[in-house]
Amino acid sequence: MDLGGDVDKLGALLRTPQATPVNNREKGAIHPQHPPRVSSCRQPIRTSISSVGVSRAVNLDWGAAPRVSFSVTGSSSGTFSYVVEGVIDDLQQVASANVAWTALSSATTANSSLNLYQGPLAAIRLNVAAISSATLSLRVLQEMP
Repeated sequence: MDLGGDVDKLGALLRTPQATPVNNREKGAIHPQHPPRVSSCRQPIRTSISSVGVSRAVNLDWGAAPRVSFSVTGSSSGTFSYVVEGVIDDLQQVASANVAWTALSSATTANSSLNLYQGPLAAIRLNVAAISSATLSLRVLQEMP
């Protein structure tokens, strides 16, 4: 089988850059494959709970992200007591009975809080001990590498 000419063409293609970056400051030009970087974070993930118990666990990319920001907001008319819990166990691989949740933050009737956790987390959740006429929301934002 003779691939002579085809191999040369393939080699030329592999050496040729497919996209040339454009300076985004030049005349407002934006290259479609290289949009300007607006934020170093993903969109926040939100979970809510309105009764005593634990919210769903928010899985995080513990291997790639060094910092996690989270906030808890509650409706202003209600009363509540909660603990934000984190875990370094991979929820995909560790049986739920063996997962060791750790308190990261807690509050009693605080309408909002914003926290930054330095270090890897595999998941985060909201553990509500008491709640009356309120809904609590946990928002989680993980820094991209």
